[in-house]
Amino acid sequence: MAAEAAADVSADTRADATGSDGAVATDWSLGVPAPGRIDAATVRRGAGRMGRWLILSPRAGRLPPALVALLAAGWAAAVGWLLCGGALLLSAVEDPQRSLVSLIWLTAHHAGLDTPTGTVTLLPLGLLLLTVLPLRRAGRFVAAHTDSSSLRLVAPLAVLLYSALAGMAAATSSGLPRVGLVPAVGWAAVVAAVAGLWGVVRQLRGRLPCPPFAVGVLISVGMPLAVGALLLLVTLVTSLSAIAEVQSQVTTSGAEQLALGLLQLAYLPNLIVWAGSFVVGSGFSVGTDHVLSPFSSAPPVVPDLPLLAALPVEASKWTAILPIVVAVSGALGAVAFARLLPEPRLRRRITRAVALSAASGAAWWLLTALTGGSLGDGRLDSVGPVSGTALLATLLTGAGTLLWALLPTLASDARPVAVDLRERVATAAKDPRIPVGKRG
Repeated sequence: MAAEAAADVSADTRADATGSDGAVATDWSLGVPAPGRIDAATVRRGAGRMGRWLILSPRAGRLPPALVALLAAGWAAAVGWLLCGGALLLSAVEDPQRSLVSLIWLTAHHAGLDTPTGTVTLLPLGLLLLTVLPLRRAGRFVAAHTDSSSLRLVAPLAVLLYSALAGMAAATSSGLPRVGLVPAVGWAAVVAAVAGLWGVVRQLRGRLPCPPFAVGVLISVGMPLAVGALLLLVTLVTSLSAIAEVQSQVTTSGAEQLALGLLQLAYLPNLIVWAGSFVVGSGFSVGTDHVLSPFSSAPPVVPDLPLLAALPVEASKWTAILPIVVAVSGALGAVAFARLLPEPRLRRRITRAVALSAASGAAWWLLTALTGGSLGDGRLDSVGPVSGTALLATLLTGAGTLLWALLPTLASDARPVAVDLRERVATAAKDPRIPVGKRG
């Protein structure tokens, strides 16, 4: 009897450990199997769950809201830091120090860099991808693992934790160059909020169709940028010899050339916006009091960046017609808006025209603010699009959109006059009292 009782107890214990379906009971809230016999299937399931957490998969298990915020912020910071370290390795930097990787990670948020000669605020816009993409993924993770009621608390908490990590990275750095504590925290919070919101909306709403107003703004801003990118491409192709000469003078080894090439690739979005400001007509400055535009000459001294060797000494005369592209793009943007959302009333069309031009000007202001700045040298305190680019783009876009708004009304008002004139000509042609040579 004792042996049978012991057998029953051991059977009950195995049943409790394996569960009714024969699987090992597991505490999935932590991803660690419960005590008991662990088989290969349990290990695979646990490894899969941990792997989904490591990549912030929306299919990962449920976690407490505070832990979701902590995991999202820490993961985005760690992945961004590793991407910056990988960029340094690709740049052939031997044994990149942890402080250097942290410095690159902080500047990838567009925070200014303090150097012995001054503060560098002209930062490559391409570096933002190293922080925006992980933060977007973290935003999707937060939205997938929190309900609508707690999302309003978890998302700001994740942004706060992420900016705190950036502040810790800035506070632990010493000497120069370095990123200040306040710029590091502020820029990290802004980038985390924008990229995280992008991820949240993408997770909750899916791929949203572009609103008609956004389509109009994209066309109004995108056409001048596309023309500027085409001009930049032609200029680079025709100046390859000058670029190669400067490249050979600045660098000596293949590793340095690779590093400089990656740096120029990161600055390429900046140069596209500069070319767009050239199309607008305001141009861009490379140094104090030296502006390159369709109506002025190029600066005599430029930084030691081989791509800038392609700058012409003097703009061609035909480039003076380029600002017309901005007005035409504004009109085309308004036409696209009207096709998607027709509006017959004149007052509403004028309101749309003003709104489109204002939004386009705001987009130009943001682009010029992100792509310009200082290189920390007295001669190069102002590099990038000039301050009046956004205002001039607003006026030119407004001219195109207002022409679109008024054209239907002008055409309708002119139609009766044209009909009356045509009837008079027809009547005069049939009047026998008018000589044949004077008819019409």
